[in-house]
Amino acid sequence: MALTLISCNKSPAPFAKPHINSQSTSASSPAATRKKTKKIIHRAEECLHFSGEFGGDQSERDKEVSQEMDKLRCDTIAADLNKLNQQLPKDSPLAPKVKALLREYQN
Repeated sequence: MALTLISCNKSPAPFAKPHINSQSTSASSPAATRKKTKKIIHRAEECLHFSGEFGGDQSERDKEVSQEMDKLRCDTIAADLNKLNQQLPKDSPLAPKVKALLREYQN
């Protein structure tokens, strides 16, 4: 009986956290892939827009445009689009937009 009472005073063991497989997270879901693709497309479009505003005269506006392009990481957008183009399923509705943007950056 004394052993039973002693064992009742012990706190229960904490529950172990379940192991989450990285492949089962939403990051690999089609919705997450679509969201990532749309973000890259938006970045690419913004970079194209700002590149058209850059005058090259070192004006105050050029400095602002340059800062925005740095925030958007425009220096890596062509590589990002290329990688996305390789990873995106050919039947994706976003594939034509990615290919069109890649052509813009290759010109």
